[in-house]
Amino acid sequence: MKRITRLIICTLTGIFLLVGCRNEDDMLTAPQSISLATSQVSATINIKANTRWHATTYADVATGRSNQTDDQWFVITPSEGIGSCEMQLNILSASTGISPRTGAIVIDYADGNQHTIEVTQNGKILDDCYVSPTAITLGANASENHTFFIYAPCNDVVVTVTPRQSEWITNLHFLKLDQYENAVTHTYSFGVEANPHNYTREAYFDVVVRYAEQVRNFVVTIRQTR
Repeated sequence: MKRITRLIICTLTGIFLLVGCRNEDDMLTAPQSISLATSQVSATINIKANTRWHATTYADVATGRSNQTDDQWFVITPSEGIGSCEMQLNILSASTGISPRTGAIVIDYADGNQHTIEVTQNGKILDDCYVSPTAITLGANASENHTFFIYAPCNDVVVTVTPRQSEWITNLHFLKLDQYENAVTHTYSFGVEANPHNYTREAYFDVVVRYAEQVRNFVVTIRQTR
């Protein structure tokens, strides 16, 4: 009986040790990366740990890590602790560059393990995008070769133009692309039929500009007098 009791105790002890080892590995977890929208000002990061840890922020991993105060564009709270927690990331300054900015959070655990979370925020590309003109007034006669253009401070944008209430709009087409060092303009051309009515009529072009996950929407209004 004593031999059976010892066997049970040893078996249970082995099981507890195995479970304890597995939980220790599982508890040291955090996301590999965080992606923020251009206008996003905060994010929550779930840290799982069963030991003491300390986190250091780095402002720029693209040109070499820097943790200088003047370079920091985000902060975290808390930056250290014991066990699991929800870490809060707050943006200190708005993203104003064209390209995304990248930083990092490096977590050092008391047991010697280390984990890096890459933090990326989209650039302020489409905020400076615009359409010109946004309103065009034409006479009652049929005419051609009217134009408008879309400007974007990036060469990799995708532009779509969709006519609306436009049965009398003719020959809408992409006319030309002008590329500059860090900008591009898409020019479109169209015509109109003669207005047979005794009132001014309107048509619209819905313009959508896309870059990665960023989207800007514009409307060009076409008025034709009677």
